[in-house]
Amino acid sequence: MAASPHIVQQLARHKLIQEAVLKLYAARGGKLLDLNIRQAEETVQAALKCREADHRRLIADPDARREKGERPIVTVSEGRLHARDLARFMEQKQLALIEAKNLIEEAINRARPSTEEDLQLVLEAAVQDVAAVGRMGILEPKAPVENFPYEDVARAALQVMPRLPDKLARQLDTALLTGRMDDVYDALGSAGEEVQQEFAYHLKAARHQRPGHAA
Repeated sequence: MAASPHIVQQLARHKLIQEAVLKLYAARGGKLLDLNIRQAEETVQAALKCREADHRRLIADPDARREKGERPIVTVSEGRLHARDLARFMEQKQLALIEAKNLIEEAINRARPSTEEDLQLVLEAAVQDVAAVGRMGILEPKAPVENFPYEDVARAALQVMPRLPDKLARQLDTALLTGRMDDVYDALGSAGEEVQQEFAYHLKAARHQRPGHAA
């Protein structure tokens, strides 16, 4: 029995999102973390083999002793140390994957793609630059694109700055000093949806207040 188009669409959407999460995880240090995990796993496995070899040796000869200067390839202490490292790395990986998933979901919620093609574009952008996707939600991408003067952008940003946390407000202040709109949008891309909506309101209000604008 063939799956319904809706189920197929949902599965395709889930696959795209999951792939984006893994790509973002890798881009944010996941590759190095996975390498550490593999190395720790290999050492733990080697330690287990050494213990198994010792066990077989004792079964064959309960009085067996190592020769003078002989030591296992991986000692008991080394095995325990890497086992603890492995547990720590695995916990870090889970947290990193959760963070990547949250960032991807945040990007989707801000951009609100309506088609699978739009979703793919949003995910590709999110993997490259999460802050850039935040800008997509500020100016409502479904509306016709309009170029706002920097003065309007700066004025709207200053009006919402008091509502930002201190750290984000400082980032926005620094962005305003650069005189680059992209920097301002990047800073506001980390703000909450309510602040972004207020920013968009002030920005559009500034457009209507410009001389020569038709109501």
